[in-house]
Amino acid sequence: MAGRVVSAFSQAMFSYGLPPTTRLAIALSGGPDSMALAALLSAWHAEVSPDLPPPPALIVDHGLRPESGREAAAVAATASALGLAPRTAARAARYSLLLAACRSSACSGLLTAHHADDQEETFLLRLLHGSGLRGLACMAPLSPWPLASNTRHRAPATHAPPPLLLRPLLSVHKAELLAFGAAMGIPHVTDPTNATPAYQRNRLRALLGGAGPEVHGALQALQRACSRVAREARERGDAALDAASRASHGRFPPPSAAVDALAARLGREGKLVGSWTGGGCIVRPVPGSQGRLIDCAPQGPAQA
Repeated sequence: MAGRVVSAFSQAMFSYGLPPTTRLAIALSGGPDSMALAALLSAWHAEVSPDLPPPPALIVDHGLRPESGREAAAVAATASALGLAPRTAARAARYSLLLAACRSSACSGLLTAHHADDQEETFLLRLLHGSGLRGLACMAPLSPWPLASNTRHRAPATHAPPPLLLRPLLSVHKAELLAFGAAMGIPHVTDPTNATPAYQRNRLRALLGGAGPEVHGALQALQRACSRVAREARERGDAALDAASRASHGRFPPPSAAVDALAARLGREGKLVGSWTGGGCIVRPVPGSQGRLIDCAPQGPAQA
């Protein structure tokens, strides 16, 4: 089982296509999942990027329990023993800290230990809360910084792009990570709040724990299908916006609200019904394509 975990991690890391000179950081909670990821990253770094400084291990001290400070110190010691560079911060500053720490360390990517079980829980939660297709796509193995549009955690103005978010364990299950950590002798912290039924995610976790393999397989297949359809819709939206930019010769970038409206229509319906205008151009279906092909043209005075 340990070999499969290493193989899955390595395949994911190679699939990102990052050059060996890419500096990476890890979000480290101290739980068994992130500690397993820390060991995997340490071995990867030693093999692929041995000349780079140690990857920063960004440790979050939740401060919710009396023992959390002591646990964070123990996690930092383990991270250091693994050859990582631990840094500790408070929960309240989590997202701004992660972003600032990645930038101050010139890291272009941040690894998190989200795994296959997390993906199933997220899919069910979003399904229960009525999420649309893009929400049901859930977590991607590689994605931009997730909170760039959140005003509370907006990335500060800088010429450096925010780091990518890497989730190389999405094909690995929790039980596999527990077995890997035990085989490697990696200590971890157990947070009792992850088991309390007061939280909906924990109740779903308990429910899924008793489900058979056919249930897990069906959930994973549904999530992957949603991800594929959402990606295709996003690509159609990107093509539409690119055509709109070319039609207006880049002089009139469409307002963000108009761009969001077009993307939502393409993502929701999978085709364009009617036309869309924004930024000095008009986007409309190609005749006979039933809305699945689009064309753009400058918006003339008569169309304004």
